[in-house]
Amino acid sequence: MIFCRIDNQAVIERAVFDDVLPEDWPDREAWIASNDAQVGWGYVAGEFIPPPPPEIEEPEFVLANLEPDQFWAAVKFFGFEPALLAWVDSLRPTDLESSTYEQDLAFWSMASAKLERAKFFERDHPMIEGARQALGLTEQQLDNMWMWALS
Repeated sequence: MIFCRIDNQAVIERAVFDDVLPEDWPDREAWIASNDAQVGWGYVAGEFIPPPPPEIEEPEFVLANLEPDQFWAAVKFFGFEPALLAWVDSLRPTDLESSTYEQDLAFWSMASAKLERAKFFERDHPMIEGARQALGLTEQQLDNMWMWALS
């Protein structure tokens, strides 16, 4: 027979006996017979209560990376090539005295290098998000373009 030790209305320990709980068992009054209850269950008003099932988080849906030919096919098919290239060109800083010149130059360098030399394009890349906003696309529109490119 299985006995469960109760503390603060919760099962904190289990013990197995051949028959009944021995009379001289320590804290005998805290032990209740149950073959089903497990450590972590509640015990309220004489009833064992299993814990609620764990919440299962839905995995975040992530679109696969695009190969360069897939990316550029979608950009061209949907007519965004001129606007995309113009946006990246507009990122090139011209004011050498600007306090953000080096940061702006670094962002432009990364964005233009990504477009020109990327081995793949990630949907969640900051440059892709910047381009989406600059082109006035909703997230759903970009996702649809991405799915088209993957197909």
